[in-house]
Amino acid sequence: MIALRERTLLRQIAASLLIFMILGAVALFFIDQPLAIWLSRDELINFQLRSRDITNIALAEVWIGVVILSLIAYRFTRIRSFFTWAVQVTMALIISAIPLHLIKWVAGRKRPHLSNGFDHLDFSWFNQHWHYQSMPSGHTQVIMVVALISASVYPRAKYLIFISAIILAATRVTTLQHYLSDVVVGAWTGYLGVLLARYFWLRFDLNKYSAPAKF
Repeated sequence: MIALRERTLLRQIAASLLIFMILGAVALFFIDQPLAIWLSRDELINFQLRSRDITNIALAEVWIGVVILSLIAYRFTRIRSFFTWAVQVTMALIISAIPLHLIKWVAGRKRPHLSNGFDHLDFSWFNQHWHYQSMPSGHTQVIMVVALISASVYPRAKYLIFISAIILAATRVTTLQHYLSDVVVGAWTGYLGVLLARYFWLRFDLNKYSAPAKF
């Protein structure tokens, strides 16, 4: 059973990597620059400002706070979904942060709003400066993790969850903090984190540490 589960995991990782690489490459070479130029028009300034008002909902710090509140709620209610959501989100965020920061460090891609003429191929390898931390999008990584796990734990709300996640991820592009390909790669790191978090959740039967609700 474990061997089968591990083979399935590897297939999922390989398939997702291939799909996201294709999507990222298409965005990188054909969409990133023209989209950034179009979004930078003066008539869209109000749209950019509205996007900035909501984009930081996807910050990791925000969701770490929600995780803490969820664990507190579980402590007093013993509702298992609070525990499951909080632990899986925490695991996935930690796991996905590793490839996220590794790619940021290696790629050293300049942020669109700081580059000359929105040069989408402005890479400075192994550059640690914040200006060169565009790829992948950390906000997108976070919101991908939260959305996938929330939809799994609370399936009745999955459509609302995914629509909200897409809007939040899109704000990283509309605010010119990231190119579209940065968002695609960020989404993959989040997806990878969720795959691995669920694997470890089942592999070590972490659900046994939650207690049923008492009424």
